[in-house]
Amino acid sequence: KEKEKVTEKNRYKSIHFIKDDEGNYICPAGHAFELEKETIDRQGEYERINKHYVNRHCEGCPLRSKCTKAKNGRTLVHCDKLEEYHQEARSNVTSDEGIKLMKKRSNESEGTFGDLKYNQKYDRLRRRGEAGVKLEIYLIAIGENLRKYHRNKMKEKEKKQIN
Repeated sequence: KEKEKVTEKNRYKSIHFIKDDEGNYICPAGHAFELEKETIDRQGEYERINKHYVNRHCEGCPLRSKCTKAKNGRTLVHCDKLEEYHQEARSNVTSDEGIKLMKKRSNESEGTFGDLKYNQKYDRLRRRGEAGVKLEIYLIAIGENLRKYHRNKMKEKEKKQIN
């Protein structure tokens, strides 16, 4: 998403907003967002501090209809820690080792998922809940590993018969 070209259709997405020297976001019309409040989100495994920004200049803005439907102006929620994680992931993926791993992934695991979905006709999970889904995925992985093991054994057997 970060690499996609900024067009008229997607220029109002928050990922394309620029920041000023103080770290505030600037909307496409050139108005700065103001920090309204900070909240602590405890929903996930780790708590995170979310900063809520609001743009109070939306009232007479000519781009308002394209930018937001909110009555009180456009709001953004930003987490600095999450941004750090995104930056780390970005640097990992663009490093030489990361590029090598991504090529390896596309050769190994993506093919396995494609094989499961297309050749084995397995395109949806049948169980609900975290425990049931994990169990089902483990069973699918075991089945796939057994299929590969058996295929390799048959290849070895054919080689021995030829020699």
